[in-house]
Parts: sequence; C-alpha cells; structure tokens
Amino acid sequence: MTTMLEPSPATASAHPSMFSRSPSVFSKMSERKKQAQRMIFAAVEGGGQSWLVLISEGVNPPKELDSARIPTLNEDGSPRKAEDVIEECVQRLRDMQMRLGHNFESIGIVSFGPCDLRPDSKTYGFITTTPKEGWQMTNVVGPFSRAFPNVPIAFDTDVNMVAVSEFAYGGHGNITSAAYITVGTGIGVGMCTNGKAVHGLIHPEGGHIRCPRFTKVGAVSKEEQKYLTKEGRDTYKGNCKFHCIDEKGEPKLYPCVEGMANSQAIADRLGIPKSDLRNVSDDHPIWDLHAYYLAQLCMSITFLMSPEVIVLGGGVMNREVLYPKIR
Repeated sequence: MTTMLEPSPATASAHPSMFSRSPSVFSKMSERKKQAQRMIFAAVEGGGQSWLVLISEGVNPPKELDSARIPTLNEDGSPRKAEDVIEECVQRLRDMQMRLGHNFESIGIVSFGPCDLRPDSKTYGFITTTPKEGWQMTNVVGPFSRAFPNVPIAFDTDVNMVAVSEFAYGGHGNITSAAYITVGTGIGVGMCTNGKAVHGLIHPEGGHIRCPRFTKVGAVSKEEQKYLTKEGRDTYKGNCKFHCIDEKGEPKLYPCVEGMANSQAIADRLGIPKSDLRNVSDDHPIWDLHAYYLAQLCMSITFLMSPEVIVLGGGVMNREVLYPKIR
C-alpha cells in the first residue's frame, strides 16, 4: 500500500518537489501532536447529588489524570450551600493544578439548568430558575474565572454536552444532528446540530414540553386503579409547580413531561419512596404509562428538530423494558 510517507519511486521521480519538504512537514505535524498530548484540560460537571471535577491530558482521546466528587449534601443529609459546593470544586482544581505543576489550557463547565449561556448577560454563567432548592441564581462560572483568570472557560448545560458527545463519539455514523434526553430526578433535553450545541434565547428545555395526560385503552387492572380512573385516565396531578397544577390546585389538562414522568412521579403513583423503584418488576403496568410520556417527548422533538439520533439516559432509563415501549 502506497502512502505519502512511503511514495512509490515512479511518483517521486515524476514529482520530486512533492516530497522535498515532507520531513519538515511531518516533523511539525508530529510536534503539534505531541504538544496537544501535553495539553492539560479541566472539566466540571454539576449534578443534584454531587459535582465532579476532573483533569485530563491530550485530545482524541484524552487521558484522565485526576478527579474528585464533591457531595451536595452534608453527612446528616441536609443540603450544603451552593456557594460552598462551588468553592470546594474550585479548591480541588487548584490542588490538582499545583500537584501537576502545569497550567490548564481551558476549563469546561456543565451543569443542570436552566442556565444563562449568553456571554453578554449580567448573569452569564449562572444557574437561574432551577427548582432545586438553594441553587436558584447561583453564580457558577464567576468563582472559576476569579481563581483562574487567564484560562478560557466554556459553560453549557449537562445535556447539551452529552448531545455533542453523542454526535462526535457515539458511533452513530455520518450524522449531522443528535438529541439527548436524561430521565431521573428531572427530565432534561440537549440538542446538537452540525457539531454545535443548540443555544438561542436560553437553551432547550424539552422536559417542560406539554402533552395530553395518559388515557389507557382497554380494561383497567386492579393494580392500575392506584393511579388510573375506571375510564383509564391518569389521576396523578404532576410535580412541576409551573406546568402541572393551576392556581386553584387543580391538574392542568396539558401538563409537562417532566412533572408527569420523572422518578418522583413514578414513585408517587405507586406510593413508594424513590429508592424502592429498583424493586418494581419489569412487567408492572406503570412502565406502559411512563413510556407514553417519554414517547410524547420524543415525538415532539422529532417534529420540531428532526434529529437523526435520540439517545435516552439517566437513572430511570436503566430499565431496559422502557425502550421497546417508547418505540
């Protein structure tokens, strides 16, 4: 097999100038590759239960060098102050940098939302109107910018970055778009088009897309009577205070998917704590209802954005029986 590094004699004699500078060209390419592999990057991921800080070396693929998880709860189960969690993340990165003796090339930060992603905004880098108590209007990027003043920092939602990763590294073939849905404590949607995360007025908030309440076709079983009327209608009001319940406390006709299909919604219907959801059998009819709401979300995303791939993840989606039901 002939390559540029091993030209055939015929080609070299016909075009001697083609290869006259190749050693220096390839030397520079090799040196750039080595420099890239020496680059040290920092990453921060914000979650409800913990925050992750990590440093890596190089690209394509990066090599993890160090990481740490910072809990958002105290040992007694009480919530820590948001600013204390952020400050500990900053300090952990400082410590890692000092041990390594090498400055960061850049820092990438992702978090649950909603987030302000507009660089010209006064609250750029903030978690804004999140339902997570104690995290409303939390300045995430600011403390890192002050601690690492000469390091470029990028900020986005966690689900947007998963969508970008699925586009680039998910093994989905030659695609131009991808969507990612996480289903757990909340329901988040990230979108990637042509290799870039979708931004705009804010960012995708697909978990709050409205949909009709579930109605079963056919007889209601005894087990389903816990959360369905005898006509088969879903009796659960929903747990999103913005989109599921009106001012009088009555259920809205078209609630949002998150309020009807997050992990708390499943547990509430069954009258069990969320920690016991793992014990619910795969053949329980609750998964038919749950799949309905997630299918409504997938359908809405498809009609609106037409992604070539939709990836579902998060704790609830470890329940593999959901995938064929959603399809």
